[in-house]
Amino acid sequence: MHYMKQYLKPYWKQFLIGPVFKLLEAILELFMPIMMARIINEGVLQQDTDFILQQGGLMALIAAIGMGSAWICQYSASVASQGFGTRLRSDMFKKINALSFSQIESFGASTLTTRLTNDINQLQQAVAMVIRLVIRAPFVCIGSAVAAMMINARMSIIIFLTLPVLAGIVYFVFRVSAPLYTRVQQKLDALSRTVGENISGVRVIRAFAKNPHEKERFRQRNEELTRAAVRVNLISALVNPLTTFIMNIAIVVVLYCSGWMIQRGQFDQGSVLAFINYISSMLTALLVVANLVVLFTKAGASLKRVNEVLGTELPGEESEVKCERQMNEPAVEFSHVSFRYTPEASLALEDITFALRQGETLGIIGGTGSGKTSVANLILRQYPLTEGRIELWGTDIEAIPREQLLERISTAPQRAELFSGSIRENLQWGAHDAEDADLQKALKAAQASDFVGELPQKLDSQVDRGGRNFSGGQKQRLNIARALVKNAPLLILDDSFSALDYLTEHNLKTALKEQYPGTTLLIISQRVSSIRGADQILVLDDGKMAGLGTHEELMASCPVYQETVYSQTREEGTR
Repeated sequence: MHYMKQYLKPYWKQFLIGPVFKLLEAILELFMPIMMARIINEGVLQQDTDFILQQGGLMALIAAIGMGSAWICQYSASVASQGFGTRLRSDMFKKINALSFSQIESFGASTLTTRLTNDINQLQQAVAMVIRLVIRAPFVCIGSAVAAMMINARMSIIIFLTLPVLAGIVYFVFRVSAPLYTRVQQKLDALSRTVGENISGVRVIRAFAKNPHEKERFRQRNEELTRAAVRVNLISALVNPLTTFIMNIAIVVVLYCSGWMIQRGQFDQGSVLAFINYISSMLTALLVVANLVVLFTKAGASLKRVNEVLGTELPGEESEVKCERQMNEPAVEFSHVSFRYTPEASLALEDITFALRQGETLGIIGGTGSGKTSVANLILRQYPLTEGRIELWGTDIEAIPREQLLERISTAPQRAELFSGSIRENLQWGAHDAEDADLQKALKAAQASDFVGELPQKLDSQVDRGGRNFSGGQKQRLNIARALVKNAPLLILDDSFSALDYLTEHNLKTALKEQYPGTTLLIISQRVSSIRGADQILVLDDGKMAGLGTHEELMASCPVYQETVYSQTREEGTR
């Protein structure tokens, strides 16, 4: 509840006004059975039409006031719950986007989506019910019992005998269903994960004719969710019929006893009707209380899941250290860095040491799974180090606030991602105030100005979701242009030339040197041609350093690099 207070605090007026007016409605409702009893005893039985009309008009006025009070309460509940949900959803979305890769992978994309939508919706409903019914339902229940006792104390014993039974039913449902609702949410996460994998990997699934397999996997997840939901709903569904059954038995007993008491002159017809109305009101209030218990049980499970995300500490967010560019210090320095993705996994990087000077270019090459992208992820601090130390311009990367860190690094990731909107909007992601001249400069350097210039709307041309209206090479060049617009002192190109031909790649690297001369460049690639002219080349082999030096030095001393060069030369010669 600690994280929820800040979202509930702005709506304290609604939390005050709503229950007050709902309480007013409940008080007015409790007068109705007594007034009806008077109409029967003093109006109908006495055939006093004026009294009936007078009391009927008063009841209509009370009903109108109650309806107005209920409307005010409903409006307050809507404002508070929707405002609470909007603020919470917005902050949670920001928090998810600020999580590191390891934290996102720890939660899972599907569960984060479920927590952002389904769990927050559950909390919204709980907030609305707190304002609307938390005070009203117990008050009506207790008030009806007190009013019934005032009408006939002996008959009210029947009510008080049924209350412990009803309370026991509600308690049983709460104890049993609470852990089951958490399990339902987990099954929903698993189903969402399966659906997400099928949608994102639909091409691969069809290419391998795995549609039947995936349908079966979805069916299993769906049935698991169904069984879990049916089980908890069956238990929750016991509340209403059991409560109704017990209260109806109480009404039958009241009718039987009241008939006997009327014959003896100890009870009148109007009081019997009022007594039964109070029992019915108490029944309705108890059913509401029972349903509130179920609702708050769901909300409790959702609150725990939301708090897990909000309570996740962001790496370096409390740091006050400023990262200044010290020209006499290396732009990036790895000192005996080792890293594994999970505590159980083997080392993805082991004892990596190198220093990249300001304005220099470092090429990283190695086979698939050798740890090249892991180096980039560690510089971006997307994962925590296992061992060693990484410094940017002489400052420990762990001490740099995340916002400062990302301001000084620009990256074109391994997977070229574009977002729906215009080309201009995509390019301005790293620099919202970038002028068209800056965008054109970046496009020209990224060898993307030609095909963008041929589009009818140029920079205002629309990008479909995921960049589906561009080829792989065009997306990569736009990806690089977006990184260049940011104009950060450190630029990381993670296998960003894989879809480019050799001439385009050569022109792009030449343009980078000419138009962005002071930029420190880190190029990750599997192609020797992409990193051959780098000031230093780091060769990785199964997460370990196989060599570090210039192309000429590695050709003389590094067997792994030599084999890579020879194999790629043979491939090019056979084309």
